[in-house]
Amino acid sequence: MIQLFQASFWLQGLLLGGFMLWQASPSIAETNPAPELPSALAAVATFEPPPGQDQPRQAAGGGTRGPSQCLQSDVMAQSIAVAMKRATLAPSPSFQIQVPQTSAQMAEFSLFDRQGQGIYQTTVPLQGEAIVKVSLPETSSPLQSDGQSYRWVFAVVCQADDRLQDQTATGWVQWTEP
Repeated sequence: MIQLFQASFWLQGLLLGGFMLWQASPSIAETNPAPELPSALAAVATFEPPPGQDQPRQAAGGGTRGPSQCLQSDVMAQSIAVAMKRATLAPSPSFQIQVPQTSAQMAEFSLFDRQGQGIYQTTVPLQGEAIVKVSLPETSSPLQSDGQSYRWVFAVVCQADDRLQDQTATGWVQWTEP
């Protein structure tokens, strides 16, 4: 079961996309109508193998598209600056993700420490295309200023009874004190 969770965790890292901006805000989660974005924004996949393991020698396609896909475009829009690891000066940063037109009713934002342990999770209601803003709680931020990196995952829940159908965006964040 642990191997399945780890495989799922790393699979989520490969199913990238995510329009992300950093800013502090007291709001936990909100959606705004999405602006027009260029369709030529490319998805970038990075693979960081678990400690003690090598990265794959070659890659092969393994994803499928079918009637269960709830997003109207192939990937969530990529960040303007495609670097997926970001430093923030805010102990409770906000994440903004561009979600294309979707039939999904809900998304889930999760934050994991370097060891893959879940440390924060919230759900966000969806209504079609939008920019979704998720802010970490200001009263008890899960980020530590010890230089540790954290992986975030934003999953659009396409089928609540089959979470393998989720469409995800993922990246890294690290809190750096000024």
